[in-house]
Amino acid sequence: MQKKYRFNKPDYAIGENEKLYNDMAAQGWQLIKRGSWISTFEEGKKDKYQYRVEIVKEGTIPTHQTSDLKHKGWETAAENGVVHIFRGSPKKNPDFFQLTLPQRDYVIDALKHEYILSAFIAVALLLVTGFILMSRM
Repeated sequence: MQKKYRFNKPDYAIGENEKLYNDMAAQGWQLIKRGSWISTFEEGKKDKYQYRVEIVKEGTIPTHQTSDLKHKGWETAAENGVVHIFRGSPKKNPDFFQLTLPQRDYVIDALKHEYILSAFIAVALLLVTGFILMSRM
């Protein structure tokens, strides 16, 4: 089977990631893996799958919630750290759900701060390395 790779949006960009996964599904590509930077898709049948991205503070979803989601027409498509992606087939008419509404804003804010801090550290390291290399010339 053929595979395609796409860069993820940041973890906190839930709507943008859901759009990416739904658009790929409409073209016949199903999400099989989400890495830190890249999502992997496998060729499948064109279908209007619905993808739902959830952020979970603890990183894992309790078993009773995942079994409840299966009864509602959802399956786990992929996960990476605090990001969990569910896929629902329109043939099963999956019910809308939101696992983490009380925590979601807190976790999204924490992720944004983590991205900003990581970018700041990366820039600082590049500057320090540049100064060290320039001072040796």
